[in-house]
Amino acid sequence: MLHLFQFNLFDDFEKLAEELWPESMMLRRSFIDFAGIKPGMKVLELGCANGLLTFEGELADRVGPEGRVISIDPSPAMIARAEAKRKELGIDWVEFYQGKAEELPFEDESFDAVIGFAFLHFTDCKSALEEMRRVTRYGGTIASFHPLKVNLNAPFFQEWFSPILELAAKRKEPPKDFLFHPEEVPEHFRRVGLKQVQHEEIISPAPFNQPEKVVQHYVQGLGWFQEELGELPWRARQEIIETLKKRGREVCNKFPKEELFMRWPAQRVKAQRC
Repeated sequence: MLHLFQFNLFDDFEKLAEELWPESMMLRRSFIDFAGIKPGMKVLELGCANGLLTFEGELADRVGPEGRVISIDPSPAMIARAEAKRKELGIDWVEFYQGKAEELPFEDESFDAVIGFAFLHFTDCKSALEEMRRVTRYGGTIASFHPLKVNLNAPFFQEWFSPILELAAKRKEPPKDFLFHPEEVPEHFRRVGLKQVQHEEIISPAPFNQPEKVVQHYVQGLGWFQEELGELPWRARQEIIETLKKRGREVCNKFPKEELFMRWPAQRVKAQRC
């Protein structure tokens, strides 16, 4: 619910994603190639947000008017933005619906492919994959692109995000980040009965040199560390967010710009329903 609330308010998602993930659009387009999407296919896209993969990532163009794309997202605000984009572009072979990956409102074997970009870590992975398998036709493809756990030991990050890290230290455990280890998702694919599982790991640079935008995107938008902050009263949560922005400005003035990067691991996985 915290993540859904954050995304409903995340009106700068598209602009910030482009600035803070400079390779994100290239990764979206290459993911469509990886998933084997072809003209004329009927595709279900999960976690569509405001349509970045659908339109800018060229999923709709790849499928073409002879195919069909059904895109869903749990955030009504994101769906409204995606639908406005669809109307502006005049694309009538794409439909948007509010919904959850764990409870897909579609009949069995409805799609040639079911895919999603940066959504699976926001779900109950096993339930989502079971549903994805159910609605995919035999011989069809299921594919996901998702971030993996990142090394938080960079000196600039330790100094910048120490208020969050200290909250976790009180419990004597790492911060909760809802991200996967590399072996987790491929194993989940196999456990739900998918075959021919293929996966690739990718490193994507993420600059951390714009403090306000970094905090807005990761903490206030994507909900990074919301499990930590969610235990605090609202006022205390807001105070930490403002503290992170202030500390970010100090860190960005202290560290060389070339050190203000995270080498973020990600993974794309695909398999076949047999």
